[in-house]
Amino acid sequence: LLVLAKLEKPKTTLSKESLDLCELVQVIEEEFLQRKVSSLPKLILICPSSAVSILADRQKLVSVFENLIDNAIIHAEGLSQISIRIRENSEDNSITCEVEDDGKGIEQDDQEMLFERFYRVDKGRSRNRGGTGLGLSIAREIIDAHDGEISVKSKVECGTIFSFKIPKSL
Repeated sequence: LLVLAKLEKPKTTLSKESLDLCELVQVIEEEFLQRKVSSLPKLILICPSSAVSILADRQKLVSVFENLIDNAIIHAEGLSQISIRIRENSEDNSITCEVEDDGKGIEQDDQEMLFERFYRVDKGRSRNRGGTGLGLSIAREIIDAHDGEISVKSKVECGTIFSFKIPKSL
């Protein structure tokens, strides 16, 4: 809740720095692989061949990626892989990042509420898994602070794609 309160201040301060987004996600991937848990899904990173330079808050973006990856691991039943795709959009000078899982997907009614505080798709099971319903709210606030937008697309039995789009520079 404290993180959300700080992010909701009228002027959220970002520690902006120039960074290569693909390099950042590769570090997250390495940390993921170091968990060495056999039940973890395969993680696939799809990046352009050249650097994807962006002016952003490194720690806050790490938090968004880790939240989306951990949510997939915890909540996407039947999950075998997670794909992270990064692409540059030259027409509006932005970056789009997608975190896609091949789990069972999320019902349409639940998708509309996912970014609301304390919302959990399956209240009983989420509680057993330790979910508070705050992670996606925090991710939304971080992306909003970067003047971006975050969304979800999911189809039951086909998986889920969380995507966010942020400008290359603020």
